[in-house]
Amino acid sequence: RHEIKDPNSINSNAIYSFLLDEDIYWIGTYKGGLNYNPSINDFFQIYQTGKFNSFDYNVRSFYIAPNGDKLIGTRNGFIFISEQRHVYRKYTQNDSSILSSDIILYIAPFKDDQYLIGTYGGGMYVYDTQKLRLLRFRDEEVFVTGCVFRFVKDEDDIWWIATDRGLFEYQDEDQTLRSYSTANSRLLNNNILYLYLDSKKRLWIGTSDGLCIFDRTSKIISSDFMLFPPELKVIISVIEDSEGNFSVGSHQA
Repeated sequence: RHEIKDPNSINSNAIYSFLLDEDIYWIGTYKGGLNYNPSINDFFQIYQTGKFNSFDYNVRSFYIAPNGDKLIGTRNGFIFISEQRHVYRKYTQNDSSILSSDIILYIAPFKDDQYLIGTYGGGMYVYDTQKLRLLRFRDEEVFVTGCVFRFVKDEDDIWWIATDRGLFEYQDEDQTLRSYSTANSRLLNNNILYLYLDSKKRLWIGTSDGLCIFDRTSKIISSDFMLFPPELKVIISVIEDSEGNFSVGSHQA
């Protein structure tokens, strides 16, 4: 917890994102920057290097590559840092880049040296860390002006993309795209906030109106698989433990 009298405590109690990297905690916070602790104890430091100090940034998402490169998504733009190559780049909708939203919701590795970036209201992008270039993912309207909350790749190299306009299935090999919405499936709501692939190869879909499960074999989406408290509407997290038990997080509980 943040303690006013303790300068080594975490900088904010509003936690947006978290990563355990070997023995280091990386924690993205609201209005507290990107925090980390070198040895898992009560000591936290604000991440900073060269031209960048994450203090006072709203860190909404981030990804640390195996080579140490850092891709940081904030509410004020996208930041790429390669300490090894001495590279620092910041992209906002007000500069000469194609970024049309400064709120970066999610980042994940795509292929080779490229990463996928989802934004709030600005669609989806591909960032090339070698060419230091930001590109549009696709030209469909949802990937240009939509909210892209999350994306996961399954064992068949198929990408599943959660947006405010439904679920999208993308195969990079032949670049085919298929969409699922309330119009053609049993999705509870087109506003999809979270995706999770479980041990049975099912896709759990967290929407702003409840939880659905997608059977990827039959291509059927269902929402009547369990008794679920009606007040739990906005699903923001799903995780499975080693014994097959699931924990579900929502804005209500």
